[in-house]
Amino acid sequence: MIVMNECFLASAGSKYGIDLSLPLRLQKRALLKALDFPGDPKVKRCRACEANKVRQFFKEYCAEGYPFLIIVSEKPMYTLVPPLFIVSSSDSVEWRDDQGVKQVISTDEMLAVINQYPQTTWVEFTPRP
Repeated sequence: MIVMNECFLASAGSKYGIDLSLPLRLQKRALLKALDFPGDPKVKRCRACEANKVRQFFKEYCAEGYPFLIIVSEKPMYTLVPPLFIVSSSDSVEWRDDQGVKQVISTDEMLAVINQYPQTTWVEFTPRP
């Protein structure tokens, strides 16, 4: 098991007001925003445990079209591979777990997986690049 050093932004965190309780990916995004780098206004994020928001963002993204991504940001990070969902349609989701193993699952299975993450985990909905 690998545990990432998620405190290396601590000095920047105090200087730029970054919430160090966030997963590393979100800390980096906050730092870029504090440095006036443009962010993607289409990205929506919430805690994985906020089931209503997860469902709301899922519905909103489904209404905008496919494909889109749901990126999982864990804290602490145990692997270098972030879990990821590639949503191709309302009933077709490819899940890549934190070991890089991919499988096609249903929307209900996807929501169940997201719901099982701890409260420190965040999900980001984003258009597929």
